[in-house]
Amino acid sequence: MKIEALHEFIVLAKYLNYSAAAESLFIAQPVLSRHIALLETELGIKLFHRTTTVVTLTEDGQYFLSEVTKLMDRYDAIMSNIAYRKQGISCLLKVGVAYYAMNDYLGSAPLSFSQSKKDSCTLTYLATDPRQCVQGLIAGDLDIAILPKLTQLRQKNILQKKLFKEPLVAVMNKDHRFAAREYLSLADLAEEEFLSVGTEKGNNYHEELWRSFERLCEDQGFMPRPPQFLNQIESVLMHIQQGNGIYIGGRHMRRSTFSSLAFIPILDKNCWRQIMLTYDSENTHPALHTFIKAFSGIEPFGWPETYIGIEDRLGTL
Repeated sequence: MKIEALHEFIVLAKYLNYSAAAESLFIAQPVLSRHIALLETELGIKLFHRTTTVVTLTEDGQYFLSEVTKLMDRYDAIMSNIAYRKQGISCLLKVGVAYYAMNDYLGSAPLSFSQSKKDSCTLTYLATDPRQCVQGLIAGDLDIAILPKLTQLRQKNILQKKLFKEPLVAVMNKDHRFAAREYLSLADLAEEEFLSVGTEKGNNYHEELWRSFERLCEDQGFMPRPPQFLNQIESVLMHIQQGNGIYIGGRHMRRSTFSSLAFIPILDKNCWRQIMLTYDSENTHPALHTFIKAFSGIEPFGWPETYIGIEDRLGTL
């Protein structure tokens, strides 16, 4: 089984679209189809259900995705560490960050860290799903992670230190009636259809964000319509690109490569989520606290270069 085949499987599971996945991988669609078919034959299981219009993961495919993602993350970490060892770097600080928000969350901290460190310690990153970051911290594969606040984090040694408040945005198709607005209120969204990531009874940070949004709406005197749950954020964005529904996410969503989407700030009381530095209190890495101090200049709503224009008004609500 080749590493390339596993990578292609993960990309297809991300897009659930052979054309989009093949384009991302810079290979032809028939080549990707053949590689996936060979992988299924080698494993002896069906990974995808495929019709003329829809591609979905089978139950076996969902299990395989969960396990192979961990394997590939570990493989990438090993290869990265080998590369650093070849360069004579003796100290690595392993940082996990949500893959979609590296620029917004890290900001100038890496530069500040590099200017303040006194040895050959180098930052190495794992950009992945926040749940994988938490698992990496627990397993000791990461030293620190930058994540949205997780209220159901129960490991007693894992600490969460407040960094900044990330404003919420409504992600919609550019043809939506609200797409030209400077900002929205929660009341504007009372009759809208929504999409989210996960399952109706699942437990991940997307669903935690949705539950928080529900509470904000309830405080305004209404409950939003229940969302349609999809298994990947990319699937959500592709549905919205086709004109279906709205997704509630953080400000970083503006960096999405989907050109047909609009990201409208929500200007109402408490319409933000807390971003945290998350780490093991028993971690004795010598550079850990130097890295934490590198965020000392961050503003209440994050790095100034990420602002969307409503932060000052949001802070007064």
